[in-house]
Amino acid sequence: MMSFVAIVLSVVFCFTNPVASIVGGTDAVLGDVPWIGSVFISGKYSCAGVIVSGRSILTAASCVYGREASPTSFSVGFGSTDRTKARIITVQKIARHSEFNELLGKDSVAILYLASSIPYNPTTCKPIPYTSSSLPEGSEAMIAGWGATSDIDNTFPKILQKTNVIVQGEGTCTGLLGKVVESNEICVASTTGDGVACQGDVGGPVTSNDMLYGIIGKNYGCGTRNDAIIDIAEFRGWIASNA
Repeated sequence: MMSFVAIVLSVVFCFTNPVASIVGGTDAVLGDVPWIGSVFISGKYSCAGVIVSGRSILTAASCVYGREASPTSFSVGFGSTDRTKARIITVQKIARHSEFNELLGKDSVAILYLASSIPYNPTTCKPIPYTSSSLPEGSEAMIAGWGATSDIDNTFPKILQKTNVIVQGEGTCTGLLGKVVESNEICVASTTGDGVACQGDVGGPVTSNDMLYGIIGKNYGCGTRNDAIIDIAEFRGWIASNA
């Protein structure tokens, strides 16, 4: 189903001080999103990840796709809302979903397995449980990331951003995004009227009541009020087998 690719990544961990980005978001403070991490390539921020166990990070397959041959160019930051402040932990292996489709963003899940355990802190650095059920239509969730805040400004702020989204019917995303929403995706919309995710937000968590319901699998454009996120309930078995 999936093969592990041995790699050596650098991973930066566990929140120190609150000090990056979702469209229309606000600054997160220490403790808001203690399970999020930031993935860097050659020292530059690229995407996000989520702590799902003491040694495993869930991210989007698009974050690692095509770069497996250069593992040492990766590093991941955890433990601070300021992505420039944290410790480094090495990653030993990557598991990427075998049916990942780069064009469509389909099945965009991957696991980074760490060389050592995450230094657990109940407020600033801890795994988040992942759900066995999907978010129902009409429910709200929080998304977070260090991606760009608009198509105009592609720089990635240092301060973690967060915002709320609401789950929509599949037809809403199909019409606006020009793609069929897969059975393992959830259609969401901004609650502020702004866009949802932007460049650099893929891999970021979609949570409700401290439970992981999804991750951002593909950027459909910063000005897009709707987005199709990866439904974690559909990948629960895969995550458990690879984390």
